[in-house]
Amino acid sequence: MWLKMIKIDFFKVLADHNPDAITLDGLDNAIIGISYDGKVVYSAEKIIQELMVMNQWSRVLAQEWADFNTFHKGYGEHSPVICHMVEDM
Repeated sequence: MWLKMIKIDFFKVLADHNPDAITLDGLDNAIIGISYDGKVVYSAEKIIQELMVMNQWSRVLAQEWADFNTFHKGYGEHSPVICHMVEDM
């Protein structure tokens, strides 16, 4: 229950902060925050983990897919930020 409330509150804060912010479909669990300029911040490692679970992919396949389709994609002014956490490197 509390996790659902956190997600609802997050998206309300995001809508208040930047209603034009772009989110990545199906990857809400990879969100780690909001940047100062109102962009959604995602963990690269969590994106890969989510893709592995959602699609039953190997890590290699999930990494390749994310590299091509997400990490190096330009979505415009309100693009999400992909963060590589130091502990994941």
